Amino acid sequence: MVNQTFRPEFRLRFSWQYQRFYKNPKSEVLRLGVCTVFRLPNEMLGPRLGMSIKTNQGSVVRNRIKRKIRELYRCERSSLGNYDYNIVVSQKGPMQHLTPEKVVCALKASWASEGRYVPARR
Repeated sequence: MVNQTFRPEFRLRFSWQYQRFYKNPKSEVLRLGVCTVFRLPNEMLGPRLGMSIKTNQGSVVRNRIKRKIRELYRCERSSLGNYDYNIVVSQKGPMQHLTPEKVVCALKASWASEGRYVPARR
């Protein structure tokens, strides 16, 4: 059985790691209806994941979304390549129509489609 835990070396933990997505010209972005995925090549042995989730519905919904994203990441980690991913879920107003399942469905489609990423605008 392969170890599927979300260990610290697979996470983005510091603010300077997140700032690289916005300042680096090699950063790629994929805008989905429910979230935005930033991707940046790394020199590590595998992909790393960072999340920025803003919600007006409180911590229960926010943490459910985070758990679902981490679960999908653990399942798909072997096929993601050597990239750092920053997933930003931010919506104005209440998020009653945004469910963790919608976020996961959009991310599955984005990770499966390699060619849809475009360079991020500066």
